[in-house]
Amino acid sequence: MIRKNIKENQYSDGVDLYLELQYVDVETCEGVPGVYVDIWNANATGVYSGISTSGNYAADGLNSTYLRGIQATDNDGVVAFETIFPGHYDGRATHTHLLAHMNVTVQPNNTITTTNNITHIGQLFWNEELRSAVEAVYPYTTNTQAVTSNSDYMWDSAFLSSCGWQKVANDVTITVVQAGTTYDPFPEYVYLGDEVDDGLFAWIQIGINTTANYIDDDYYSVAAYYQADGGHENEDSAIGGSGMGGGNGITNGTMPSGTPSAA
Repeated sequence: MIRKNIKENQYSDGVDLYLELQYVDVETCEGVPGVYVDIWNANATGVYSGISTSGNYAADGLNSTYLRGIQATDNDGVVAFETIFPGHYDGRATHTHLLAHMNVTVQPNNTITTTNNITHIGQLFWNEELRSAVEAVYPYTTNTQAVTSNSDYMWDSAFLSSCGWQKVANDVTITVVQAGTTYDPFPEYVYLGDEVDDGLFAWIQIGINTTANYIDDDYYSVAAYYQADGGHENEDSAIGGSGMGGGNGITNGTMPSGTPSAA
């Protein structure tokens, strides 16, 4: 749903995070207005909304929408969300998902269609010192899933940049790098008070190619969709109702070893 505050009354307790993003055209270095930014992250105990899968079940299943939302960037390419610092889950370093849509159609039920340009699929990762501070407070302390640190998680380490791992899609070579010498996926941040549980303000700039469209790419897969009558599994998705698609940044629904989780 199109909304700034993606926290809901249930399943959204945690350290408040005011996250500001600026999308910049890589050709002109100018902010890009009208980008519909789709954001989602796990709650404090490492569970996503909008999923129905064994091992990581969202209360209310496909009908749940907590910690998910969409907004359009302003004239400076800036968009802001009110969310919480994401919880961790087994097999993944702590992260926040982002998906950039352009040329969208806004529906009467305050959603957008998926038949549009996907110009960026990405994730934000979080400073380990900050993650440790956040997870020392309730309800993060009730999360029993194993922690994977940034250094132990190869997909956001220097592994990709040092190995130059690439894939070819639609005759275009894409270098998959989530952290390296030219891109830093870790937002800047400040405490909004004396302690971390007073809340956080974080910000980052993201460069996009406004002419790109990854809607047919292996890295884009919609596991479920939301209509006026609630959530529905996408039967055409290779990953079904697990919710792992839509920018997992790995392969088409393939997760590292560990508990299957939505992305």
